Amino acid sequence: MTIQKFLKGDSNEEIVKKEEPIKKEATKKRKEKVEEIENKEKTNKKWIYLTLLTFSTFIGGLIILLFERYMTDLLLGFMLSLSLGMILYLLIFELFTELKENFNKSSIIGIIIGLIVMIIGLII
Repeated sequence: MTIQKFLKGDSNEEIVKKEEPIKKEATKKRKEKVEEIENKEKTNKKWIYLTLLTFSTFIGGLIILLFERYMTDLLLGFMLSLSLGMILYLLIFELFTELKENFNKSSIIGIIIGLIVMIIGLII
């Protein structure tokens, strides 16, 4: 295409000036696509972590149920503190950062419902 423009009599400087905005636009679109892919990967990783946490909590509950008679207070305390540590890590470092980035009306509703469920759980 530049050869045709050159044959028409356009100088090299004119050709470069005409093509610069096109190159900048293409570079900008590529950067946006890369950022979009990276955001999707981060979101997928967070969902994987949450799923693993859910299954590990369930499996931990089954282990405690099955081996209840062999559990000592020390072992039970160790297992509960480990589980609580994982939950707090995910809450503070994963979910709160996600909430800061994507704060909207449904986030507020979810927080309020979660607080109500926790209060009901404490009362019962």
